[in-house]
Amino acid sequence: MTDSYQRIFVSHVTGIGQTVLALPALRALRAAFPQSQITVASSYTALEVVRLSHCANEIFPVGRSSEILSPRASYQSLKSYRALRREHYDLTIELQRNSAGGFARFLAQLGARKKHQKLLTQIREAILRRSFSDKHTAQLYLEIIGELGAFPIDREPKLYTEREADTRIETRLEKSGFSSGGLLVGLHPGTNHNKPNWPLDRFLVVAEKLIHLLNARVLVFAGPHERGLARSVVKRLPAKHALAFESTPLAEVTSALARLSVFVSNHGGLTHLAAAVGTPVVAVSTLSPSHANDLLSPNHLHVRKAQIETITTDEVYEAASQLIQSNRAEFLWAR
Repeated sequence: MTDSYQRIFVSHVTGIGQTVLALPALRALRAAFPQSQITVASSYTALEVVRLSHCANEIFPVGRSSEILSPRASYQSLKSYRALRREHYDLTIELQRNSAGGFARFLAQLGARKKHQKLLTQIREAILRRSFSDKHTAQLYLEIIGELGAFPIDREPKLYTEREADTRIETRLEKSGFSSGGLLVGLHPGTNHNKPNWPLDRFLVVAEKLIHLLNARVLVFAGPHERGLARSVVKRLPAKHALAFESTPLAEVTSALARLSVFVSNHGGLTHLAAAVGTPVVAVSTLSPSHANDLLSPNHLHVRKAQIETITTDEVYEAASQLIQSNRAEFLWAR
């Protein structure tokens, strides 16, 4: 390990799920270089995940291709690119390789000191990506950071909620008549355009069973590109038993997820976020058991088959019930 890295730049411009998987690597980097100024380039969507990790001194939002049509994301990206062009870093790291993150790193390197060290770092990253392509994404990130002498504090992503966001969520639940002592379950029936999704009607069946059999209250989540989805689901569930979370700031989504007894969703960013705050998760997918982006928390169940339509509502309900019945205390962290 060297103490010469006073300013470190990390490029990780990707979605919420993979940003959560980068948390162990970011924590290891922060612990190894406690006095260094660490700057992270993050996607506009996942910016709050990095902020809540408390691993970065500065965060630059950079829009991905799916975000670049948003005027706000585009404006923030341009500001970030201008700022990066003016900065000087002792070390640059690209955890997740893509065009947006690569361009951010390129700009960060223009004013770089010790250019030979940066070239060596890029060579090591390329070798590691080829050598460990069969490893889990979180482990690959740790391997890259490990080349700097930064070793993991933990290998599972952990995230803590924000006190102000906790207060806002508690107030909202109270006003909605959702007792803090009652059974809260979460549902994200959202769509992912890159992979098959479990049918919406089956999420509704599972939600109704949890309401009628366990007297649960259901929080229905929808992402920024799923406008109207959560509200439409709430309208189809028994009155006063469901609450929609749409266009909700990610810090508040994280606080809401941390209060659930179980979270049922298609495998994606919110499943990783829920698992990171200690919430039991049922992830529905077609992923193989060795998939590089599997959940890492000890308190989750994957329900998956080759054809996602063949997964029954009984299987998902039983998985949710199993997690609800298990003792959750050991999986919660102080907020």
